[in-house]
Amino acid sequence: MLNKENLPKCILWGGYGAGNIGDDITLAVALYDMKSKFGDSIGILSPNFLSTKYVFPDARIIPYTIPTSSWYSILRRIRQFILKLEHLPIVSLKIQSIINYLSSLLLQRFFSYDYIITKTKRTDNADWLYILQNCQLLYLVGGGYLTDLFILRPVVTPMLVAKLINIPISTAPIGIGPFHFKRNSDLVASILKDAKVVVRDKESLQWCYKNNIFASFRLDDGFRIIEIFPDLYKKEFKSDDKLIGVCIFYQHGSNISYTKFKYWCCTLLKLLIKNGFKLEGFCFHTNPNLDFRTTREIFLNIGLDPKLVLAPFIDFRQAIEQLNKYRFIITTRFHAAISAGVLGIPYLSIASGSYYITKMHAAMHNQTPCFLSNPLIDKPKDIFEKILPIIS
Repeated sequence: MLNKENLPKCILWGGYGAGNIGDDITLAVALYDMKSKFGDSIGILSPNFLSTKYVFPDARIIPYTIPTSSWYSILRRIRQFILKLEHLPIVSLKIQSIINYLSSLLLQRFFSYDYIITKTKRTDNADWLYILQNCQLLYLVGGGYLTDLFILRPVVTPMLVAKLINIPISTAPIGIGPFHFKRNSDLVASILKDAKVVVRDKESLQWCYKNNIFASFRLDDGFRIIEIFPDLYKKEFKSDDKLIGVCIFYQHGSNISYTKFKYWCCTLLKLLIKNGFKLEGFCFHTNPNLDFRTTREIFLNIGLDPKLVLAPFIDFRQAIEQLNKYRFIITTRFHAAISAGVLGIPYLSIASGSYYITKMHAAMHNQTPCFLSNPLIDKPKDIFEKILPIIS
């Protein structure tokens, strides 16, 4: 039995632990903020203990194991399999959408406090539940994880536990939605009803208003990364005035086919090469099947050596620091765009689908020249001509 006197007063929870650099950035800011209120009495709930411990070695990491039903376990295994489909990303996303829907049905059917308690106690790790039950605050780290573009069950379980036993919930600037299924929207709304909610974009603010949830607005925590880690800014680091950093993956909720998306990116990058610019790929996610694979595939298609795409960094500090060498950045990653702007590097963000268009608009809040392009609407040549005066 854990000693109650040594339990953390504040528990951090969010979408980190899956390899997304942006989620680790917002976790770092949340940890910084909560330390000013709770000192060292903070615990980070994580579905990936080793990964989170590697990035935050001095923090108290609490392993999180989601209570599951046999049906949910089957759905989760299927989803893990389709995420490995390398040549059918659009089919993969459609199958994921179906699985997310089935998961949402299970979410409603099995989510009671007694069910969570019973299932959790049958697992090898029930400590997270006991610690959460005895904390003073559940603090939701910044991120866009409250949407049914992803399976909601893992992320809302700790939130639901806190709600059911009256543990206060407050949030960093988060994104909420979009929701394809009303039952998922209603569930998230019921959890956040009495929480202290902060959102990072106007669409999330509108969702809160529609659901009678009081919320305030604040820029995403990624904008504060240099405030907390000033050494990440390297003013004299640029090695080549012609070097452009490229980070591309096929976005969740995209409404353009993967084939057309890839062709659009290839056309734009060929224009840059034709005009004497050098390209280097980088990653803002550690999963090799996302940024790394897609950017390498595009580089191959335009005749570049795939070795020009750097392997992912596990630590967000290294991932941000290496951006300093670029003259310009082209990215489909939200926090890569924010990091570029904060470092004073002009950038082009690419987005299609409401989820990422909302995010990329929320990234455009700095004095650094930045552009947003939708491949469904904009022509690569027009975008090239728009950014050329900035990169020349």
